[in-house]
Amino acid sequence: MNKIAKYLNQHIVGNVYDKPSILEAYSTDRSILKIVPRFVAIPRNTDDIRRLIRFSNQLSEKGFSLPITTRGAGLDKTGADLGSGMVISTEKINDILEVDERSRLVRVQAGVTMEKLQAVLAEHGLTIPVHSDPRETVGGLIASFPANPLAGERGSVYYYVDRIEAVLATGDCIQTTNFTLRGLARAKNLPDFEGSVYRGLDEIINDDFDTIEDLSTLEPASKGYQMITQVFNTKRKTFDMLPLFFGSQGTLGIITEVILRAEPLEHFPTRMAVGFKSVRPAMEFLQTVANFYPTDLNIYDARIFHKAAENGKDIEILQPLRGKSYYIIATFNGQPSRIKKKLKKLTRYLPETVSVAVENPENTNDFTELSSALSSYLNDDTLLERTPVVDGAHVPIEQLSNFLVELKTMEETYKMDLPIYGSCITSDYTVRPELDFTSIDGRQTIVRFITDYYHLVKDHEGRLVDGGGEGRVKGAIINEDYSQPERDLYEKVKKAFDPNNILAPEAKLGADRSNLLRHLRTSSSTGIIS
Repeated sequence: MNKIAKYLNQHIVGNVYDKPSILEAYSTDRSILKIVPRFVAIPRNTDDIRRLIRFSNQLSEKGFSLPITTRGAGLDKTGADLGSGMVISTEKINDILEVDERSRLVRVQAGVTMEKLQAVLAEHGLTIPVHSDPRETVGGLIASFPANPLAGERGSVYYYVDRIEAVLATGDCIQTTNFTLRGLARAKNLPDFEGSVYRGLDEIINDDFDTIEDLSTLEPASKGYQMITQVFNTKRKTFDMLPLFFGSQGTLGIITEVILRAEPLEHFPTRMAVGFKSVRPAMEFLQTVANFYPTDLNIYDARIFHKAAENGKDIEILQPLRGKSYYIIATFNGQPSRIKKKLKKLTRYLPETVSVAVENPENTNDFTELSSALSSYLNDDTLLERTPVVDGAHVPIEQLSNFLVELKTMEETYKMDLPIYGSCITSDYTVRPELDFTSIDGRQTIVRFITDYYHLVKDHEGRLVDGGGEGRVKGAIINEDYSQPERDLYEKVKKAFDPNNILAPEAKLGADRSNLLRHLRTSSSTGIIS
């Protein structure tokens, strides 16, 4: 065993590994990248994480580099779970510490999965109303910050997090607090690194006020450190660094504990599927159905389910919708009688040529199997692979029709099918191209595709980064488009939290095309089912 691994194992409860087979297992996530780390650390508590980070920071001060990458469930699609130094996995820091049913608060460790959390909350009649992969960890959900349809107008998990505990780049542990100006003054006078961070952020907000104000006109997003716009509340005169950890992807600190606000568990979801022959009527229906406040509203290119049917996932409720180009699936929550009235009224707006299927006790399983059909498509056994590359791009609903038309042109250019699916509530959409990782030309095509897709999204007033942070993959593309004031602002934030640049230095701001090309996988399997 390497001397560093042996030394660290003597000082933590958990374990540090340098065994090649373990390093290989942590060298991929759901992205198109592969990076073999020097070490994999699986801590058992917060003190372990503090010691590991402190060690890396001390090495950096002596001129040696051992960057830290944080990994939850390994589901990141942008390579943010990967690093060439030490990967710290939170998989064993996964306890639910407290559920306060009366105040609807739950305190958990960052490595707990959403599946485990939602199951425990359901026993108390509660839920965190966000949609996520059940394997995703709470810390990972915050760090990636995807837009979320089930959060309704609030939009994401952001609005259900009360506070966090995190380990900073020096090993100091902080708990975020919503300070008054007097409380902020006290925090700035703290003698440790936490005080330095508060002083730095306060200075950034004052010095870069105009840039922050310009960014505050945009929706909260996970690119760069745009959440700096949410740190100081100008109306209430309060200050909270919590927002900066959303979308930070482990570049500002490692989240260890989270307090979340739960909501009452709602039952009786009812879904309806509608098929359309072309884009225009589908867009008209989307505008209509939005007035009925669905809790979830998704659009699918019909080719996705046609391919799934070829694989044996032929959903019966979709058979009457055959011959259509797009399916829209709407979900409504509430009392069955109210939903029935709402759907009856909604169907009056549909033309006679439209095919409709509404959920009832006899076909509930079919609606549930729609996600299985999507998974069948995403994991289709082809020579090439439908790997996450540009998942979660944001396209405004008023631009979606034109975007879909021009996406067809892109299909012709690249000679590949690009069926789209995504949420019409968050306006985040995904295409999964079939990509060739086995040749140099194929890997160059991947980078060219990401760039062209980015420009297509941008031309339609959209953003490549919205359904999660930019990590290494998207960061390599969007970093080139930052204005100098925005770039300077984000670099100041990173410096305030991580002066020695030890936390995921090649993710987000540190991502570039050369690293992207160098670390592209050469095999076509992540080993993780979508």
